[in-house]
Amino acid sequence: RKKMEVTSENKTKITDNLGNIFYLDTFKYWVEKSLLKGGNIKLLTDTKDEFLFNDAMINLNTNEIVGKDITVNFNNTTFGNSNNQPRLKGNTIYSNKETTKISKGVFTTCKKRDGCPPWLISAKNISHDKKKKIIIYKDAWLKVYDIPVLYFPKFFHPDPTVKRQSGFLMPKLSASNNLGTSFTLPYYNVISDNKDFTFSPRFYTNNKYLLQSEYRTVTKRTKHIIDTSLLYGHDSRIVGDNKNTRSHFFSKSNFNLGLSGFDTSFFNLDLQRVTNPDYLKSYKLNSPLIISESSLNSIVSFQANKENLSIETSLEMYEDLSIVKPSDRYNFVYPNVKILKTFNT
Repeated sequence: RKKMEVTSENKTKITDNLGNIFYLDTFKYWVEKSLLKGGNIKLLTDTKDEFLFNDAMINLNTNEIVGKDITVNFNNTTFGNSNNQPRLKGNTIYSNKETTKISKGVFTTCKKRDGCPPWLISAKNISHDKKKKIIIYKDAWLKVYDIPVLYFPKFFHPDPTVKRQSGFLMPKLSASNNLGTSFTLPYYNVISDNKDFTFSPRFYTNNKYLLQSEYRTVTKRTKHIIDTSLLYGHDSRIVGDNKNTRSHFFSKSNFNLGLSGFDTSFFNLDLQRVTNPDYLKSYKLNSPLIISESSLNSIVSFQANKENLSIETSLEMYEDLSIVKPSDRYNFVYPNVKILKTFNT
């Protein structure tokens, strides 16, 4: 009581004012300074993240933490995929309300398994700027199956709480018996408040590369999405032709015309085109515009409505990619017109 210290050699659970829960094997607490020192600490945050420390000193007033031998197991849904197991390890950690700094850190989102993860990022220093909401890496290596692939003197990406900010997205490693092993490192770029762009290069171990991009823009009366890709280095013997390139072009545009004679009036334009019928199915392109890998649907349509009248008209083209003969793949619907008039009797 004279020293205002509380100690224990037994396993202890402590809850702070922010809802964080600490589990400690041993601890010492200085009451006047609100300092907590412990061994084998597990911290569970209100976001369900788990922090493991070998030793740590925690200021419960300022929320400052100094510790060593740190392991962070993030909530599996933190980076948008509940099947991942994102985690971070480091030698030392310092954290306060504005920043978190970890020395000799290693980060990955891959599922835990025996041996090294398929990919990881190791860095001399990892910093989380909580105000700018970015994570910064210095002297970083991207490793694939523990083999160094790319070196970054410095790079950053948004933290998981950010909805729109330029930076690298989570990389992806895939393997296929027919196509080989591939590595994708997407980059997201915010052009303006109403425009953004994603560039997703995919590199294969057999000297192929696939460059995919998606452009999005929204205004008060319009909305556009364009998704396109170019593949170079395809083995043409797989499909029996003599071209080693593939590509696709998908776009979706919606226009609010605001015609004076109607309550609502819209014009829509959807275009879907591929250079090879097996391209979408073989390479599993990821895009909100690609709904089917076996059929394409291009359409031009107009809709207008007012109190007792609605008009719909469209021109449509369907392409069945599963049909071998090109001339037999297409079906056309034009003009398609629907007029509905309501009469009061």
